[in-house]
Order: sequence, then C-alpha cells, then structure tokens
Amino acid sequence: MSIPYLLALHSINGINSKKLALLIEYFGGAEAAFAQIGSWQDIPELAKDFSALFEAKKEVDLNRVYEDFLASGAKILTIEDNNYPELLREIYDPPYLLFYLGDLPLADQLYIAVIGARNATAYGKQVANNMAAGLASQGAWVVSGLARGIDAAAHKGAMTTGKTLAVLATGIDVVYPRENKELFEQVVKNGAVISEMPIGTKPLAYHFPLRNRIISGLCKGLVVVEATKKSGTKHTVDHALEQGRDIFAVPGPVFSPLSQGTHSLIRQQCAKLVENADDVMEEYRMGHLFAEPRFGKQGWPKQDNLTMQEKHLCEFLIIRQHFDKIAAELELSSAELAPLLVLWELRGLIKQLPGNNYVMNQ
Repeated sequence: MSIPYLLALHSINGINSKKLALLIEYFGGAEAAFAQIGSWQDIPELAKDFSALFEAKKEVDLNRVYEDFLASGAKILTIEDNNYPELLREIYDPPYLLFYLGDLPLADQLYIAVIGARNATAYGKQVANNMAAGLASQGAWVVSGLARGIDAAAHKGAMTTGKTLAVLATGIDVVYPRENKELFEQVVKNGAVISEMPIGTKPLAYHFPLRNRIISGLCKGLVVVEATKKSGTKHTVDHALEQGRDIFAVPGPVFSPLSQGTHSLIRQQCAKLVENADDVMEEYRMGHLFAEPRFGKQGWPKQDNLTMQEKHLCEFLIIRQHFDKIAAELELSSAELAPLLVLWELRGLIKQLPGNNYVMNQ
C-alpha cells in the first residue's frame, strides 16, 4: 500500500476509519481511491457526504502530509497488519490506521487500562502508581491516556517495573497537556505512544471520546481509580462495557466526590472491587489469554457437548461481536443465523448485549 496516499486519505476532513476502509476496499488501494474521487459518490455510504468530501480533499497537500509524517518520526500500523492488537481489531469501530512512537508488543499482549480523574488526590495517585507497577511487574502493559492525575501516575508506576502505552487524542506529534512532555518522552522509551489522529491534530473535545474507545478496545480489563459520577472516565467505562471488557474499581474515602464514580460502579455490580494488582491479575492468570484450554473450565460449555459450529461460535464470542460479524464468521445469512442465536441463547451458550451484539455466556 502506498503510504503517502494512505496518509493523504486519512487526513481528509470527514474521512473516519469506516470510510477509509470502504474506500480502500472499493478501489483496491489508497492511491486509486485518492485519484478517483469522482467515483466516491458511487459508494452508498459516502454518497450523501460527497460534496463536502470533494471540497475537503482540495485542502489536502499530498506531499506536505507525507513530509509532516516523516518529520514526526512516527511509524504506522494498519488493521491489515499481523501485529495489529487482536482485541482492538474486534471492536465495532476499530481504527484503520494508528501512528505510533516506541515499540509495540505482539498482537496478543495482555493490556490493562488504569484510568481516573485528572484532578486526582494524593491517595488516588498513589493507588494508581502502585496498581500500575504491580500490573506491569506481572507482564501486563498498562494503558492510559497521558492526562494529568491518574493517567500520569499510572504511566509512571508502570515504567518502574515494566511497559506502558499511552493513547492520545491529538496527533502523535502534539503533546497534551504540555506539562507532560517529559512523561511523553519517557513512555516512548519504555513502551509506546499511539494515536489514530492525523499528524498535527490539536486537542479538540470530540477527539477524547474517540480516544477512549481505543483505550478500552485495546484492553482485556480496565481499572478505575477515582472518578466523579459524571466524569469523562465514565465514557471510557461505557465503551468498555459495550466491548465486553472486565471492569475493576478501587474504593476510596466515602466523603470524597472522587469516590462516587467508583463506588457507583461497584454498587451497580458493573465493576469488581479491587485493592491491588493481584486482585486484578487473578482474573487472568488462569484465563483464556494464557495457556488454559478454553473448554472444560467451570462455567464454560464442555467441548464434547458441542457441535463443531458451536465450538467455533464460542471461540469467536469470547469477545463481544455484532450480529453481522457473527454471520460473516459462520458464513450464514441473516435469516439462517437469527433462529440459531435464539436457540443458543436459550441453551445458555451465549447472551445478547445492547446494539445487536452477542458474547459467550461465561
């Protein structure tokens, strides 16, 4: 794939990951897609936005975009690459292209997010630092958003014993907040910094929810340390719940507003109460991300009681999947799949989630 053309397409205002993937699939490559903009209106998903996209493309200087990319020193990873993170690939709206600085691990690496309030207390920062250090020491990569407060404490803690990954809501060459420039550089040396945003993108409010879906999408589990009831952290938790991720929450002082969010998650049984990294890692030491067979464990269907199709389904639905993806995976039409899903749900093999999504019933 021609990198300059891919980057230019990605830089067009109005082209998100879904549209980028559509263009590349429709035209067979980025260069052809960039050159044949007149035919974009033939793609049903792009037709209504064609005029705006046509005008936006005029603002993109192919050579300038590529020069800015080279100057950033970043590398790129696309969803077609073998080392694209496995769990991120499975979310409903995975980023087609990621920029990164540093070194990424293998695609099946265990990532655990540690997130929370920007205006964290000394207690919260200490908990996040200790939690991250403990997780990293046991082989997990700790993921956070390089923000003030809990994020920064988590990155710092992880780097004392292992690796960390920061997900940005800006271009890979834009450090936000500026006060974390030194931390940014340390993370690059002790893990990686990634972003789906084009080079040079400034911190705009609507970019942060997009960033948050990547934080949760990368991770098997997400640890919340200090959050108010209506904090931005809740958006990341919502993404994690939709994606079928494990949620953990650390309790705090009952009189602190920053304990209300974590206590609410625990009270509503959305999150498991944890106090340290061992409480989190006990969920994964014997889990499917490691060496234990996926069938025969307590709470899982016995392998000899399942058909080959059902075994395939259970393997596929370890991670939340949309109806359309299940149909494609099992090579069934919608009419064929729908009654089977009802049957499997009645048998207790799977459960339905909001948005026509399904997951294995563990």
